[in-house]
Amino acid sequence: MGLSSSKADHSAGVIPESSGQEVPSPAPSFTKINESVFELHAEEKPNVEIVFFHGLQFTVEDLKDAYWRSFTYKSGVGCWPMALLPDSLAQLGYKARVLTVCYDMSATKHHRKGRIDIYNLADQLVEALITNARSTAYIGQKGVPVILVGHSLGGILIKQLIAHVDVEAREKLKQPRHRMLQSFLGNLKGVFYMSTPHHGTQLARWDKLFPEKSVKRAPVLGLLEVLSKDASRLNKVMALLIKKHDIRIAQVIETEKTDLVYFNDIVVKESTVGMYAEASTPVPDNHITICRPESAQSATFQLLLSFIQNIMADQNALTKKLEMFKSSFKIPQ
Repeated sequence: MGLSSSKADHSAGVIPESSGQEVPSPAPSFTKINESVFELHAEEKPNVEIVFFHGLQFTVEDLKDAYWRSFTYKSGVGCWPMALLPDSLAQLGYKARVLTVCYDMSATKHHRKGRIDIYNLADQLVEALITNARSTAYIGQKGVPVILVGHSLGGILIKQLIAHVDVEAREKLKQPRHRMLQSFLGNLKGVFYMSTPHHGTQLARWDKLFPEKSVKRAPVLGLLEVLSKDASRLNKVMALLIKKHDIRIAQVIETEKTDLVYFNDIVVKESTVGMYAEASTPVPDNHITICRPESAQSATFQLLLSFIQNIMADQNALTKKLEMFKSSFKIPQ
C-alpha cells in the first residue's frame, strides 16, 4: 500500500515531515506505451523484462503518479528502477527492459476513482501489458525471462493477473491471443513481493483508517482484510500456478512500524506473510520505505538484484543444456 497521512510521506516522492525536510521529486522522463504502461528503461535486445506494480493509494494526487513515485529513493529524489536497477544488471552482463504499471488502486470510492475491483483491473492489465495490438508493451513476447515486482497490494494484483492470464489462455485456444498469453506464462520466471499482505492486515480496518462515515471504501480494500475469503481463494490458486508454470517467488518483509494518523504498527507482519516463497527476508524498513532504497547497498535492492541474477543464471544454464542437446543430434558433414 502506498500510504498517505500527515505523518507519512504521502507515497508521493517526498521525505517524511518528521525529517525536517521535504524534497519534491521531479517527474522523470520515460516512455508512455499506453494509458497503463510506462517504459522506464529500454534495450534494443533485452535479455530480461522487469515490471513494477505499486500499492494502495489514499488520495487522487497520490494515485496519479504512484506508478513511479512509489519507487523513488528514500530521499524522495529519483526513480531507482530507471537507472540504478538496469545499470546494476548491466554490470552483471544483463540488458534489462524495465516497465511500471499505472492503475486505479484507490482506497476510497468516489465518482472518479476507486470503483473497480481487482478482477476487472487484472482483465484491463492483460490487454495493456500483453495483448494490446495498438501498443508496444507485449510483455513476455521476446523469449526472455519476465520478472514481476509488487509492493503491498500490487503483489496481490500480480497474483490476480497471473490467474487471469492462465484462465484466459485455456479459454481462447483458437484465438490469436492464445499464443501471446501462453508466451507470457512460459517466460514468467519470477515474482518478487515487497511486504505484500497475503493474509491481510489490521490496517485494512475501515473504522481506523477513516473515522468519517461519509468516506466510501473502494472494492480492492476487501482483499486486505484479515481472513478475507477472496484473498484466501487467490492464495490457493497462486500456489497451484507457481508449480504449474515453475515460477520462482521471493519476498521482503518490513520490521519497522509505519506511523500514520490512526495507525502506528507494522503493517505486514512476518507471521502473516506465507505465500510459498523460496525466500522471505525481513529488512529494516517500514511499509513505505521498503520499496525506497537509499542506495545500491540497501537490503531490499540487493535482495531483488540477487533474485534476478539467480533467475538469469538458471536461464543461462538451461539455454546451454538445450544447445548441447541440439548439437548432439547434428549429422556429421
